Amino acid sequence: TSYFLLRELDLQLEIARATLKLNDDTVAYFRNRLEGGVSNRLELDRIIANRARTAASIPDIEQQIAVIENLMSLLLGRPPGTSSAGRRASSRPSPSSSGCP
Repeated sequence: TSYFLLRELDLQLEIARATLKLNDDTVAYFRNRLEGGVSNRLELDRIIANRARTAASIPDIEQQIAVIENLMSLLLGRPPGTSSAGRRASSRPSPSSSGCP
């Protein structure tokens, strides 16, 4: 349902951001190799393109999260945009918040 989709998107966003950080490090590594004469421009361009693909996916995931959060707010009778900011993919709801005794 929407909650599980939101959790999945949170995890995708976390992974995409971590991957972007790794891609930044990889670009710097291959740039240093190119400047040192042990690599060619094609390798660097390939890594830069991979980084760009990763960076381009982040706004799309963020938009999907906003849509699902607004949908959930609507279903809960709250105005859109009043969802749980600061939610982490690795966080788990407490047993008392599940509505089960």
